[in-house]
Amino acid sequence: SVLLFAFAAVAAWFFRAPAGLVMLVLPPVACGTLLWLASARRRPGTGPALLCATCLASALGVWSATMMAVQGRGTPLPLQTARKLVVHGPYRFVRNPMAVAGIAQGLAVGMYLANWLVISYALVGAVSWHILCRPAEERDLLQRFGEPYRAYRSAVPLWWPRRRPFASDGSAPEMRPHR
Repeated sequence: SVLLFAFAAVAAWFFRAPAGLVMLVLPPVACGTLLWLASARRRPGTGPALLCATCLASALGVWSATMMAVQGRGTPLPLQTARKLVVHGPYRFVRNPMAVAGIAQGLAVGMYLANWLVISYALVGAVSWHILCRPAEERDLLQRFGEPYRAYRSAVPLWWPRRRPFASDGSAPEMRPHR
C-alpha cells in the first residue's frame, strides 16, 4: 500500500487537481482488492503463482502509465492524450502495454479465483477493445504523429511482445494540431 500511495502522490503532483481523486481512491480500492483476493476461495496450489502474475501485470500497467505521463507528457485518457509519441520503456516491446497489463490482470484474477465469469469478462474486454477502441486510437495516433507512428506500428506488435526492443532515435515527435 505504501507503493500505491507513492504512485498516487506522484500522479497528484504531475496531473494537479484531477489526480487528487486518485490519491483518495486508488490505495483503498487496491488494498481492498488484494485483501479480497487473499481471502477468496481458489484452486489449491495456484495462489502464489497467480498472485505473482497479478503483481507483475500491475507493475507493467504502472510502468506503462508512468512512461505515458513522463515521456509522453499526457495520459491515456482522451481529454489528456500524450503530446509526444511514447516509444520507450514497455512500449519498445508491445504497442499497448496498458491493455496487455489489464487483460493479464483480469485473466490472472479469474484463474486465481477459478472463476470462468471473470476470465470470460477479461477475454470479452480484450476482444471489445481490439474491435471497438483500437482502430480509433490508431487513426488518432497516425493523424497526430504521422510517419514516425506508422514506422513504430509496423515494427512493434500490438499484443505479443517483440523479442528485442524497438530502437528509437530518441526524438519522439510532438503532437500535430488536430485538423
